[in-house]
Amino acid sequence: MQNLVEVYQKATQQLQQVVSQTPERIKVLNEIISRADLEVQDLLHLAELDTFNAAEGYHIANQIKKARVKRRQAKDEMDMLSSIKAIINQNSKLEPHVQGIQKSISTHVGQKSRRTYTARVRTDLMVRFNKCNITKL
Repeated sequence: MQNLVEVYQKATQQLQQVVSQTPERIKVLNEIISRADLEVQDLLHLAELDTFNAAEGYHIANQIKKARVKRRQAKDEMDMLSSIKAIINQNSKLEPHVQGIQKSISTHVGQKSRRTYTARVRTDLMVRFNKCNITKL
């Protein structure tokens, strides 16, 4: 069994690492999100302006899906890091910070499994969305 002081020391080192790396990671995630947005716009403009057969259309749709999945993964990580950054910025006692981070992550993980998508304009697509059983948004 490890000495409690060693456990605390390791935990505070890890927390310090999180504190120091969070701003840079948020910056990288913002770049990933921005690039994915621009990639999707390029593909949508291609679909709008060019003519293509079904196979090419499928290829374009698949590329859009890949870009959107990459964007969603970055946004999910960004949500967690934003919560961590907010807690870090509060400058109160360490224990409440750590508890808040743990609570924030567990809440986020719990919400992630219950997510669904509701069409805003194309309500005719809701049947397909429901059939997909979307829980990974």
